[in-house]
Amino acid sequence: MYAASMDITRLAERRKRLGISRYELARQVGVNAVTMWRWETGVSQPIRIAAQQLDQVLCRLEAERLAAP
Repeated sequence: MYAASMDITRLAERRKRLGISRYELARQVGVNAVTMWRWETGVSQPIRIAAQQLDQVLCRLEAERLAAP
């Protein structure tokens, strides 16, 4: 089950706000796009390790976005 600090119900919204495709986010997290779709739509939830990786990737992308001129 999802245990990281991010609210999984807002995953798609967070991804879209960053301007990243589902495919690209899935690639960076190390899963396929279908898995990412399942997480975004609530069909399934990431296991703890995947949730942590997802949160790390999203936090990194947000930090990069804030640091960009």
